[in-house]
Amino acid sequence: VEKFHESIEEREVVEEVEAGNKASDVHGILVQLPLPEQISEEKVFEALDQVKDVDGLTPGNMGRTLRGEPGILPGAVKAVEKILEHELDEKGFEGLEATVINNSNLIGRPLSMVLSERGATVTLCNRKTEDLEKHTEKADAVVTATGQRGVLRPEMVREDSIVIDAGYSLGKGDIEDKEKMDRKTNFCGVPGGAGPLTVAVTMKNLLKCYRNQ
Repeated sequence: VEKFHESIEEREVVEEVEAGNKASDVHGILVQLPLPEQISEEKVFEALDQVKDVDGLTPGNMGRTLRGEPGILPGAVKAVEKILEHELDEKGFEGLEATVINNSNLIGRPLSMVLSERGATVTLCNRKTEDLEKHTEKADAVVTATGQRGVLRPEMVREDSIVIDAGYSLGKGDIEDKEKMDRKTNFCGVPGGAGPLTVAVTMKNLLKCYRNQ
């Protein structure tokens, strides 16, 4: 693990990534997001060799996701997909109404592509979405991953819907009233749930990167 001061310059980060690309003893590179404001995520991932891209965030790997081709998916995206597979069981994804509260490249956007490719109808919400409840209460499945406590409340979702909290607010997730949410819905919360599965998928991605080199 390489740690840097938050004041590090963009050029230095790009140089470190490029050094990792060339190193024969480095088989995967994972860039911890979000980056400091002075660093462009786009430039960092453009510099990253897609063969060593553990999170699937290089332009090449994102393009594969967009086209519905096999490739590396961010760990959190694959984790949520696996949880939904388990909860949906034989019903499958076709016809599923899903609302995703996150529009980042790390979770929201690739997840919406994956779910859409599998036949779901996806509503992608962001911080500027007005009347969030209008989008969550109609959904068969709601995935929230904002890092903002209380963004989703039990009264905002349908009874017996699937609710997945993939938030990262100090290990507590996005949902405060977990007990009520658990009674009302098929709830997968924090801690547990998506977090450990994300770690497992990320390690599997690393192994895939290693085998592709």
